[in-house]
Amino acid sequence: MRSIRPGEQALLVFDETQRENDRRHSREVSNYLYKTTAGQAWEEIIPSSFFVDSETVPGIQAADLAAYVINQWHAGRRDEIADLYEQIREMTRNDLKITVEDHEIPLYGIRLLKP
Repeated sequence: MRSIRPGEQALLVFDETQRENDRRHSREVSNYLYKTTAGQAWEEIIPSSFFVDSETVPGIQAADLAAYVINQWHAGRRDEIADLYEQIREMTRNDLKITVEDHEIPLYGIRLLKP
């Protein structure tokens, strides 16, 4: 796969749950990255998962909030969270695409926000 950002690497950071769940999730990510064609194409991903406490890491708190709002939007609770959903949508980007096994896949993320 052609690198979108040559020389840069991504680190997978997840919210902690229970130790056994985190271990299982870490194994699943490793299996995907090492044992599948699609996973092996992700050369930029550091193949170790990191788990942090979302109560103490602001970036994970923000990701939790965004995931919750997006989930509620798709669950049909649009009236209650329309403003938040629109703010999150304005921050997202999906202009990058990769091709894996002849399938084009859009990449979604949050734009770099200036302080």
